[in-house]
Amino acid sequence: ISQQLKALTDKTLLTGIRFVIDLPEEQILPAGGEYAYLNRYFSSLQDTNTYWRGIFQSTRVHELYCPSFYLGEEEKREYGNVAYIFRTFLNSGGTVHPAYVAAYWPDSVLKGILSDNLTLENSVAYIINDRDSIVSSSDEQLSGTYWLSYKAISDSFLSSMYFVPRTILGKKLYVCFYSIRDPGWYMVTVLPEEPMIRKGNQIMLRLVMIY
Repeated sequence: ISQQLKALTDKTLLTGIRFVIDLPEEQILPAGGEYAYLNRYFSSLQDTNTYWRGIFQSTRVHELYCPSFYLGEEEKREYGNVAYIFRTFLNSGGTVHPAYVAAYWPDSVLKGILSDNLTLENSVAYIINDRDSIVSSSDEQLSGTYWLSYKAISDSFLSSMYFVPRTILGKKLYVCFYSIRDPGWYMVTVLPEEPMIRKGNQIMLRLVMIY
């Protein structure tokens, strides 16, 4: 099984896979050194004190796409700092126990996608989830400055599929929204008006010089 799991991380963007079971650690794997290699893939929920655990235990969600701050420090260090986690159940000795399957990947994958084609100064692209948390951003400081609530984004998305003018902190901006359906996220792209005008003027000047 370890070779199959390792093959998944070797051939994909995944950096880790883990099974977290609501059982004491000594009941998850048989005792003995021959099973030590599986410790990386199986762990006890009772040893997991994270934000994602709290969400699963306090709501009826059955899956979560987790930004970095949903995860524990050791979890991020050993597996990856973004995760998809879903809940299932394990029957052990006639008793049903919650269990979680987690797949991890680096945040740099999302950051790279968001940063592509952002050529204007002070522009930013970020992803926000339905808990008003920023999942990833091309620039954390600017995404904080130009943060919009999930509800505001939903309302704007329903009314327009194009760039819409906005004024945030006295700055005129053009904002575009894209729905990422499966996790229920939105990608937000923010372009300040002044750099857009300057860029447009530069292009016009070059055309005049050419022709």
